[in-house]
Amino acid sequence: MEKRLREILLKTQRHLLLERRGEHLSRFAGEGLDFRELRPYTLDDDIRHLNWRSMARSLQPAVNVFNESRQINVVRVYLNSGGLAIGRPRSKGDLAAEILAALGFAALLGEDPTGALFFDRELRAWSAPSRERFAIERDDAFARSLDPSGRSVDYGALIPALLGRLKRRSVLYLIGDFMQPADLAPLALRHEVNVLIVRDRLDEELPEGEYSVVDAGSGRRRELLLDKATRRRYRRIVREHDATLAEAFRRRRIRWEKIYTHEEAIGKLIRFTRRRG
Repeated sequence: MEKRLREILLKTQRHLLLERRGEHLSRFAGEGLDFRELRPYTLDDDIRHLNWRSMARSLQPAVNVFNESRQINVVRVYLNSGGLAIGRPRSKGDLAAEILAALGFAALLGEDPTGALFFDRELRAWSAPSRERFAIERDDAFARSLDPSGRSVDYGALIPALLGRLKRRSVLYLIGDFMQPADLAPLALRHEVNVLIVRDRLDEELPEGEYSVVDAGSGRRRELLLDKATRRRYRRIVREHDATLAEAFRRRRIRWEKIYTHEEAIGKLIRFTRRRG
C-alpha cells in the first residue's frame, strides 16, 4: 500500500476510535431490531410497523423506526464533473478521492462490504461490494486517473445505473461538488442516501478582478470582469442553488455534509457518518 493510502487508513482508524461509536448503523426500518424513534405514518410505510399504542393515545397514525445492525453494503459513488479540477490547497478531485478511500476503509473496519461506482455522463467503472482491501487501492487509483475536464453528471442516467446494480438495500455515499441540480428521490425510496458535497471557497465566493476563465463543464474560455455587483449576483445564485438542494434532501430524508478543500476532511467525514438522524 502506498504511503498516501496508509496515512488515510491511519487517520480513519484514529477518528473511528475517538468517536467510540462502534460499527456503522444504518437507518433502514427493520423488524424486531433496535428501536430508534416514532414518526408520522405515510402511504409508503408498511402497516406492520404501525405503533398501535401511540395511535390510541394521539389518534394519529405513527410507525416504529428501527436501527439495523447487521452487515450492510456500503456503496461509494464518485461523481466526476469538471468542477473537481479546481481547488486550493488541493483540488476538489483530490479531496473526493481521499473521502472515497476513507469511506472504504471505515466500512472494512466495521466489517461491512463496500463497493464503488464512478460516473459522469455515463458509467466509468463499477466495483462490486467486497471486504478486500486491495479493492480500496484499486478504486483510489481509478479515481485519481479520471480526467474531470469537460465532464458533467447526468443524474437521469446515474439513477438506473445504480438501481440496476444494487440487489439489496444499501447505504450510499454520493461524492461530488453538486454544482448542478440533482434529483435523488428514486434512490432515497429504496436505499439510505448520504451526500458529501466537496467544495472550494472559490465555488461560493469569487475574488474581484479581471480573469481569463475556462468553463469546467464545457472547456470554453472567456474573459470575465468580476466587479462587486457580479460577485454579489454570483453569491446569491450559489446560495439559492444550495438552499434548493438542501430542501430537496430534507424532504427525502437524505443526510448531507459539505467538506471544503482547506478542511481536515477525514475527521469531519467520520463525525458525519456517526451522527444520528
